[in-house]
Amino acid sequence: MDSRARIEIRPTARVLVIDGEDRVLLFRLRRTWGREPREWWMAPGGGCETGESYEQAARRELTEETGISVAEPGPCVWTRSDRFRGRDGVWREWRERYFFVRVKGDDIDTSRIEGIEAQLFQEHCWWRLDDINASSDTFEPADLAERLAPLLKGQFPAQPVRVGD
Repeated sequence: MDSRARIEIRPTARVLVIDGEDRVLLFRLRRTWGREPREWWMAPGGGCETGESYEQAARRELTEETGISVAEPGPCVWTRSDRFRGRDGVWREWRERYFFVRVKGDDIDTSRIEGIEAQLFQEHCWWRLDDINASSDTFEPADLAERLAPLLKGQFPAQPVRVGD
């Protein structure tokens, strides 16, 4: 990246949605622009709107992408930064906060996904840790299963842990 290039900072909230069987809900995304196509699995979430807190964005994005509504997004357990070049050529840096939410069922409604997300999102799946570890697919963060394991046991960090480095 050219050191003089402008980087657009994008505060982003993600939600680690866990069902009653300790499975995590992930979306498979496919980017087709750039030098080579890319596919990866990641937690639902998205950018904070102007004036919106990370917690508010987590609740809104969770409802928009999954149809799940929660009063509170749960504890913030991780932070992560990721730089990428958008389809428009602009460099962006996602500054993510991950929230942990347990849900009773596994019914998902993706009918509200629109815009660029509708183009990127390919499918969703409930993943067990063993299946993530056995998969050759790409996950974000790359050490998702390892980082998620203590959370499933109720072992939450006192402060959010930086992941993805």
